[in-house]
Amino acid sequence: MTNQASASAQGARINATIRPNAASRMSDLLRRYPNIADEERLQLIEFLKNGHPDDIVQATYAVGLEPRLIALRKDHPGHFPSGLRTWGPLAMLVILPIIALIWMHLR
Repeated sequence: MTNQASASAQGARINATIRPNAASRMSDLLRRYPNIADEERLQLIEFLKNGHPDDIVQATYAVGLEPRLIALRKDHPGHFPSGLRTWGPLAMLVILPIIALIWMHLR
């Protein structure tokens, strides 16, 4: 095995041991929400925004903490964009080419 492959395998083993612990910790924070410190709240929000998708599912939905997750998202809407902020850019990417094609066709 090459050094690069060995380092990659070692990194994967380290991630495998760290990731479940992070998901477990975040699950605990979510279970205790809203009775957590501000620093813990920020860690939880950061995890939900930038964490590994599998970890997020494990920490929230797999343990039945959806009501706490909904409450967190409702209490901190600026951290979890929804509505026009989420769908607006996508809508523009779809609508603008259609308008351009219609305009080119009608010229």
